[in-house]
Order: sequence, then structure tokens, then C-alpha cells
Amino acid sequence: MRLGARCAGDTTLNTQQLLDRSRATIAAILAILLALAGALTAVPAYAAGPTLSAPDLPRAGGTISVSGSGFSATSPGLYLGLRADGATSDTYTVWIDVANTVGDLPGLGASAPMNADGSFVVDVVVPAYVEGTTYSLFARKAHGIPDATQRLTQALAWEPAPAVSTTTTLAVSPAGSSVAGADFTVSASVAPAASGTVTYFNGDTQIGAAAVGTAVTARIDQAGTARLSAVFTPADAAAFTGSSSAVVSYEITAPPTEPEPVDPEPLPVPTVTVSKTSGLDAEGETITVSGTGFVPNAPATSGTRPPLANRFTGAYVVFGKFLDAWKPSEGVASSARKVLAQKWGVLEADLATIGGAAAGGIVIGADGSFETTLTVSKTEASELLTGNYGVYTYPGGGAKYAPFETYTAVSFAEPAPIPTVDVTVTDASAKSGATVRVVGSQFGTVTGAYAAVIEKGTEAAVSAGGGYVAFGYWMTPGAIAGGSFDKTLVAETAKLDESKQYEVIVWQGHTAPNADTIYARADVPFTTANWDALFPATPVDPTDPTDPTDPTDPTDPTDPGSAPAVKLSVTAASAKSGATVRVVGSQFGTVTGAYAAVIEKGTEAAVSAGGGYVAFGYWMTPGAIAGGSFDKTLVAETAKLDESKQYEVIVWQGHTAPNADTIYARADVPFTTANWDALFPETPVDPTDPTDPTDPTDPTDPTEPMSPTTPATPGSPAASGSMRWAISSSFTSYVTGPIAHGSIAVTGGATRASDVFQFGQAAGSTYDRDSESGTVSYLGAVRFTGHGGILDVTVANPQVRIESDGDATLSVTSGGTSVVFAELDLDAATRVATSASVTYSGAPATLTDAGRSQVFQGYGTTLDPVTFTIGVAAPAPAGNTGTVATAAPRPASTTSTIPATPPATDGIEVDDETLAALQAGDPATVTATGFQPGEEGIRVVVYSTPVLLATVTADATGAATWSGSLPATLADGEHTLTFQGSVDRGIRFTLARAAASLDGCVVADAGLRWGFKESFRTYIEGIAGGGWELTDVAYEYPEYVWTGGSGTVDVETRTGLVGFGGTIRFTGHDGALDTTLADARIELDGDRGYLVFDVTGTTQDGEAVTAAGIRFAEFALPDLEITEDGLVLDGLAATLTDAGAAAFGTYAAGEALDPVSAVLPVADACAEPVVATAEDSAAEPVEAEAAVADGAADAVAAEAAPVWPWAVGGLAVVLAIAAAWIVISRRRATAGAGGDQTAD
Repeated sequence: MRLGARCAGDTTLNTQQLLDRSRATIAAILAILLALAGALTAVPAYAAGPTLSAPDLPRAGGTISVSGSGFSATSPGLYLGLRADGATSDTYTVWIDVANTVGDLPGLGASAPMNADGSFVVDVVVPAYVEGTTYSLFARKAHGIPDATQRLTQALAWEPAPAVSTTTTLAVSPAGSSVAGADFTVSASVAPAASGTVTYFNGDTQIGAAAVGTAVTARIDQAGTARLSAVFTPADAAAFTGSSSAVVSYEITAPPTEPEPVDPEPLPVPTVTVSKTSGLDAEGETITVSGTGFVPNAPATSGTRPPLANRFTGAYVVFGKFLDAWKPSEGVASSARKVLAQKWGVLEADLATIGGAAAGGIVIGADGSFETTLTVSKTEASELLTGNYGVYTYPGGGAKYAPFETYTAVSFAEPAPIPTVDVTVTDASAKSGATVRVVGSQFGTVTGAYAAVIEKGTEAAVSAGGGYVAFGYWMTPGAIAGGSFDKTLVAETAKLDESKQYEVIVWQGHTAPNADTIYARADVPFTTANWDALFPATPVDPTDPTDPTDPTDPTDPTDPGSAPAVKLSVTAASAKSGATVRVVGSQFGTVTGAYAAVIEKGTEAAVSAGGGYVAFGYWMTPGAIAGGSFDKTLVAETAKLDESKQYEVIVWQGHTAPNADTIYARADVPFTTANWDALFPETPVDPTDPTDPTDPTDPTDPTEPMSPTTPATPGSPAASGSMRWAISSSFTSYVTGPIAHGSIAVTGGATRASDVFQFGQAAGSTYDRDSESGTVSYLGAVRFTGHGGILDVTVANPQVRIESDGDATLSVTSGGTSVVFAELDLDAATRVATSASVTYSGAPATLTDAGRSQVFQGYGTTLDPVTFTIGVAAPAPAGNTGTVATAAPRPASTTSTIPATPPATDGIEVDDETLAALQAGDPATVTATGFQPGEEGIRVVVYSTPVLLATVTADATGAATWSGSLPATLADGEHTLTFQGSVDRGIRFTLARAAASLDGCVVADAGLRWGFKESFRTYIEGIAGGGWELTDVAYEYPEYVWTGGSGTVDVETRTGLVGFGGTIRFTGHDGALDTTLADARIELDGDRGYLVFDVTGTTQDGEAVTAAGIRFAEFALPDLEITEDGLVLDGLAATLTDAGAAAFGTYAAGEALDPVSAVLPVADACAEPVVATAEDSAAEPVEAEAAVADGAADAVAAEAAPVWPWAVGGLAVVLAIAAAWIVISRRRATAGAGGDQTAD
């Protein structure tokens, strides 16, 4: 029965009507959606392109207002950055977005709002002006979204520099007064230096005008007081201000009344007498020159140049080399007169005006007589000059007066004999080798040299690394004194061949031996008996102390009963040269190098790198001690000795302080009464006097004389001249740093204060204040040594030469040769001229090619600016002398002291939990006891192959604790963990990582970027003269790049190991440095990460090293999160580990290395996001939305396409699906309703 029939009286459901209503509703919704889509998809009208507007940058820094227009106002807005041109990052950044408010962004800059039309006005912080640095504004879409339409760069300019204030100073010559109608000159100086015009006035009346630096000749006809002034008008008013001088009152006197003519008395005839004119010492000799008859005869004897213009200017007394035609009265140019030494004779009243005796002034008496001394010598430079040696006189100050022009010829003795060496074989045995005695003579002023026994004629093969049978480093103070020496060289038997001829060569230090550098050579006179002793018919055991061919003490020098010994003698003593102490050592066994010093007896505790000794010997270079014996000298300066004290020589272990544990041998210095009398004679001896009767050596070679074109006119009373120069701060830091591990010594009169070297001015300056040109020399030496003697650079006796065009060079003496070391930019220096001196401050110095190759041994470096004062000869300013800087002691090396096998296998007790952690390779804390309270340097080493894990310090109870995990590179199996110190402790365990959980993500195609250490790379390519060789590693400045890495990581436990392979081999110093880092790996270990390498080669200390799988560098691990790129380590700060420091040998543990960056891609399964529960989703809605937003942003960045078509299309699809669902539901509802109305 149909239900509808039963309900005929009820309202009947009309399904067709309901369906029609639904369709209408859907049609309306779809119409609205289509209209919305049309509005959203319509192409927007874009504004004109973006523009920026900004003012010039304030030179003092501060804030500028930047306006922009035409930018897109869509989120996330844009970044507007201030960036230095050439830089890759902003100096200051403003994030501008419609949604932003004004505020600070720590570490970035600021945030600011943008107007809806894409315009804005923001403040940008600008740094202060730095020479050579320019900036630009750089706008781009925020958050790294690529949008070329929003990228805009606009260059910025600095505000013009303000004009510099000037000061004008007026000078009048002659000073004070002038005769009416007579010419006088006015000139003006402008400070700071500026070009322009100076106008001169007498009151309000102009009397002349000229460019700055040009004098004007004026004349006033009426007697009275003139009021002179100068007004400076700058050529560039924007750069400099004008200025006026102070008014100078100047007396114009009436012309003198002509006296009645008087017949003059006849003038005396000038004559000159020279104390010695022939057989002079070419190396330098002082002669006495006297004259008579040099009386004034105005105006002929009146000068034409300041400071004695129009006054009697006396006469120059000169030693020089003049051409045959040389006289000024005959109009001969000054180039015909090459002056080598000079004095200037004037009246006593004028002596102070020309600078006094310090400037070379002498007095001519009222009767026209004088007496003075000149130091004469013949040098290679003077020999090249054309002309005649002689003592010459002629008028000073530009006067021309023939009677004062005299010439007295002088000649020199024949040159000194050529250096020679006498060679004998004093001892020979199979065990000790051949002892060759080398006695040198006629070496003149040479104070140090290299020497070697070589196969005859093979000097070209000699280098720092070999090519010789025996080597002698005779460069220490006193090694060669008085032109002679008596040394020994020991040739090992194994390096000799009876079929060959050998010779000894002695050559210039710090050079290669060749025809230009070898001082002397002689054959080694090996006899048949010598060869028989070296190579006996019956082979001799070199370790047998009873070797019958060895005449020395048969006791084995390594036998504790045969201690090292030294025998001392004083071979020379004088007040000038000090005491030369000969030290002959024996029984030194396998010792190849040591330190030595003369000290006050028993005061070794006071010896340090800075002093505490009278004389010091650095006997650490190759061959310094050979065969257990040596023959050396130490020179003690007289000023450091005291006759009332007892002195001794100590010889001790290098790179340590002398004490009972490190001193090899000691002995008293046997000073005699004769020695003390020679050192401290009753009549004080001038230490600068080359004729010191107590000094048996030759007089010191005087400084090579300059060759001015005309004798310089001394100025007003002068101040002390000096030079202050740090030479090269970067090179100084390198020498005293951990790589060169060297020292700096200051000698020869130089000093050091506040990290600046100071030199006093030498006599003989030819600088002329008027032309601002000439030469000035300074005295003293700075010696840089390092790398155990491989590096040895001396910079001595700097000399500044200023040409007339303002170009300037700085020369130094190095290896006995003058080298043009640097070019000076005096235009960039500050010049201050007073009546007493001229000073150039902060003159930039640029190293020349000759300086780099001949002085710095091929090393390039940046020189510091130079400050020098040109005054009178004077000692250097007060400061430190001797060894003024030295490297900090290197930490004790651990590579050579770790035993190959475990020194202990028991003594460490751990609980079960700790043992289980060790066996699984998990983090563990292990404690060992029995050490000294507070004991440092306890090594934690794991075996089988020893791997240094760390160095630890014991606590107050003697317990040492290590916390960490075993290296991931350590293979499974039996191992021993040890603590090594004053006692050794150990524990055996079985590592079984394979049995532990291996949950983690597979890493493939990983990348690693690391620069090692920027300063080390710079050192390798610069001073070390080396480089690097790469295998399966690329170099992309400033990083080494590894690719293709693979391994596993566990993000949850923060552990893993990824290997990259590849090698980097660092080399330098002609092979002395050779270290290889191989098989790079990244190890993650909880909160730490490591760079792991196999290290082979030699450390910086020269020790061989082979260390596999060491944790070389460590870094703190941040929170690990898997991104679409995998695990990303970005610029993590890294430091050197204990194991890395031990293997590399250059830096201490904890030294900062370059940051580490790596990308570790993981398999897709590891990168899948975790499905969140409803509770998780509800709890973190913000994070979910952010993730969606980030995903959308990533899609935009990846495709570079607009978002709105996808959003509208997606919304339309969703609504269409909803509409379809409604229709279906209605139909099912209708069908359902029909079914319910039918009954069985």
C-alpha cells in the first residue's frame, strides 16, 4: 500500500520544486564567483618604474632621509640597504612594508612603513667618511623573493670636504732692516701646503705678488719703519681658506755716508797645510787641515745665499774628488766638485747661525786662520767618480773669490789584502768524522759569514737544505772580530768519499755562494793518514767507545758518566770591542743545537728572552753542533761587564729556560788582570775612535759619503734629527707569531719604543731647506730572525734621498749592500718646518722590488708610514735595545711523546653504565686518579692506533676527568683508553657500534666548504713562498670545497659521520713546510661537531707526523632541522682541537679557524614531515599557517610566477566541488524520499 494514499489529507512533498530552487541558488553562486574571478584576473595597471631620492652623504656620518616611489606595495615589501661599493652585504638595511611600523631590527637596521601607493620616506644610518669608500642604495624585494622590477641601485655621493684653514707666515731677507733704495726679498710660507698667490703690502701699498713659494724682490726708497704683510689667496677656494700674515716692522735705514778713500793694507795670501797627504788609509783616516790668510774682503767674500747673505761667508774646507777645472770664480758648475767630507769656516759670531759644530761649522779667527780635521777614505763609489782626490777650499755661501780657492793633492795606500783562509785537518776518525780547522784573516769589516765543507767546485749546489758536507753558521755577534777568526767544521764520515777532493768556502751570510759572494776558499788537505783513520781497513763500529782511530776520550758521550763539558778562554779584550770568549764544547752526544750565554755567575734564573745575560749565543741552526762538539765565540760588550763580578758561560737546551734540568754544561770565564786592564784602561777611550790603541782590529769603515752637487748651506740652529718607523707591523707580528716563532733585535744605536723603531741622525746630511732636496742618513740596525734561522732579515742605516722634484726614496743597508728599499710619498705626509728642523710625519712607504728580493728574501709585505726629522746629528731617542721582541714559547709537542702502544691497560675503574657507553661509542665520562694535584697536560689517548682525544687537568685530589665520545672513525674491536701524565692509567674495552642502534638518515651528494684559516693561507702564498696542491678538492676563494660526500646522520641523537675524501697539501719554505690533510669527514657528536682528517708530513717544528682519523677542528652544533635541502650547517665558528694542534704544530689548541659550512642532503623518507594529530594541529595553528605561508613563498621563489591565478582557480574548484556535492545530495535525498514512500 502506498504511504501517499494513507496521507492523502496531508501536504505532499514537491521534490521537483525543491530541485529547482537548488539549481537557482547554485547558478547565483557561480555567477558571483565568475564575476570575482574576472575582477581578480584583470591585468593591474602598474605605476611608473621605482625611483629613489637621497641627499649627499654627511662626511661625519649620521642619518639621511631617503624617499622612494613606484615600488610594489604587496607584502613582504622590500629591503632598502646602504652598501659599500664592492661589498656583498649591506652596512645598514631598512625593511619597508605596508604592514610595518617604525622600529629597530637588531643586527640588521630598522623597519618602516610603506604607503599604499608604493612610496615611502625612511631614515638610513650612514657611517663616517673613509677615504676611498663609496656607497650606493640597493633596493630589492624582501625575504630574498626575486623580482627584477623591484631591484634598483642608486649611487650616492659624499658632501664636499670643508675648506682647510691656512696660516701665512712672512719672511724678509735680510732680516730686521735694509738700506733705503736697496733690494730686499719677501717670501711667505703657507701651512698646510696649498697652492695660490701671495700678495705683499707695505701698509696698504702693494709691493709685489707671486705664487706660494716664490720670493719677491722689493725696494723702499725712503728711510723709516715699513709695515710689511702678506695675504694668501688660494687657487682652490673650496679646498683652502685665505689668510694674512702678522705685520712685520722692518727698518729702512738711510744710506751710509761714503767714507774718504783710504789705501787698503795688502791682504794676506790664503795658504793651507795638510798633516798627511800620502799613504792614507783607504778604509778611513783622520787628517788635520790648517789655514791662514782667510780674511774678509767685501764684497767679493760676501755670500749670496742665506743665512749669511751679504756678509762674510768664510770658506768651505772639503775633502773631495774634483775635476781639473773646478773653481767657482771661473764659472765652473758645481757638478765638477764631488764633495766627500766637508767643514764650513766662518767668523765666531756667525758659527751658531750656520748650526754650530754639529752642522760642520768651524771658526775662522779674526786673523784669517783655522784648524780642523777631516775623515778621508776611498770607497767603491768614490772610485767611480772622475777627478782628483784632494783637500780643497773655496768661498762659502755662493761667494766667488779666487784667492780662497786652494787645492792640496792627497793619495791613498794600496788596498788591504784579500781575505784568506788557512785550512787544516786537526782530527779524523771513523766515529767522529773529520775536524777541519779554518783560520781566516784579512776579512776587514766582515763580522759574520756562512762556511761549508763542499766537494770542490760544487758551490752552486749549496742551499738551505744541503749540498754540503759540513756547514758553519758564523753570523752570531763576535763570530768574526777584527777581520779574523779561528773556527772548526766537523764533516761526518758517512758524507765523505776518499775519491773526491773537498774544499772550504766562506761566503756572505744570507746569500747563495757564488763568485760575487764568496770571500775566500781553500782545499781541505786530507792526508793518507786522515783517510786511513776515517776508513780503516777493519770496519769500526761507530758506537764502540774504544774505537782505536779516535784519539778523543773513548767514553761514550751518551753514557751518563760522561757529561757534556765546555772549555773557556778569553781570546781578545778591548774597551771598544769588549771581550771575546771562546767556548769549546765536547761530549755533547746527540745534541745538535743549544742556547749559550755569558752571565754573572749563578744568575741563570734571571735569564729570559728579554735579557739577564751579558752575551747570548743562538746555536740552533743546522750544523751548529755536530758530532757532539763545537768551537764557538761569544762577545761581551764592555758596558755590560763589571770587574768586581765573576762571570760564567752556560750552555742549555734550546727553547727552554736555563735551570738544573736543562743546562748541559757551565764553566767560569777566566778573565785575567790584563783582560780587565784592556777592557777598562786608566785613560778613557772614545769608543767611536777608530784608532783606539786597545783594539787590535781595523778601524770601523766609516759610512759611505754622499755626493752633493754643491756643499749644502747649513740652516739655523737645528734640533736633533731622528727617524721613527715601525718598518712593517704585519711582518713584525709574523716574526714573533706562532709560525715564524722568531725574535727581533735592535743594535747599532737604534732603539725601540711603543712598537716603533728609532734611529738617530748621522753626520753629513746634504738636505737643503730652500730646495727641499738632498740626502739624510740615520744610524742603527733591526734584525728579524725566525724559522730556526731560515728567516734572517736585517734593516740597517736607513737613508732618505729627496730629489728636487719631490720624489723620495728610502735606502737601507742589508748584507753589506745599500738597497733602495722603499719609495716615499711625501705629498701625503705632514711637513712641519721650523727654524730648528724639518719633519715629515706619516709618509706612506711602498716596498720596492729590490727591497722585497734583496732584503726580505723574496717575501712581500706592507710597510708602515715613516716619520723623520732632519736636524743635526744625534743619537736615537730613548728606548729598548738588544732583543726587543720574541715569540711566546710554543706549547710542548705531543706527537713525539705519545707511545705507539698503550703505556697502561688498567688503573681506571668505571661502572657498568659507563663501560656500556664506551662499548657502544656513546658519550661517556671517565675519571682516572693518582696524578699530581692540579697536574696539567694529561693526555687522553685511545688505542690500538693511538688517537689523542684531549688534554685534561687534574683536580686538587689528583683526579683527571674526560667527557666525550669516541671518534666515529674508530673501528669496532678491542681498544684501550689511557690517561698519560706523571702516571699512566688505562682500561680495555670492546667497541661494538655495529651491534647498537643504527637509526638514521642516509646522506648522499653532500657538500662541505671550509677555508682552513685565512691568515695561514695568506702566509703560505706570501712569506712562506709556497702554495697548496688539491686532489678531489676545489678552491673557490676564500674556501676549499668538497662535494659528493656520503654517510649517515641521526637527527634525534645528533650523531653521524659523512665522508668526503680529497687531500690538501700545504708546502712552503722550499720544502721545510710540508703538511697534508686527507680524507675529510664531518662527524656529529651530540652538541659538538668535528672536522676529521688524516694528517701526514712534518709539523711546523719539523717533526714527522702520521695521524689517522684525528678530530682536527671542532664546532658547536646548532639545533638540527631537516629542510628541503637536507641538514644545513651555515658558517659555524670552528677552533683547533688538542689533537689538531699536536698534528699541525703551528697553533695552540683553541686557535680560531675559518667557519664551517655544509649541506647534508638526506633520503626522501627522512625528509617526510610528521603527520600531526588533531590535538597537535589545534595546539599549533600559528605554526601551521606559517608553514603554509613559507611553502607558498618557496613556490613563488621557485617558479617566479604570480600567486593570484592559482588562488582564484583553487577557490573556484573548491566551490564547484561543493555545488556538485549539493546537487548529488539533493538527488539522493529525493531518491531516498521516494523509497521511503514504498512499502512491501
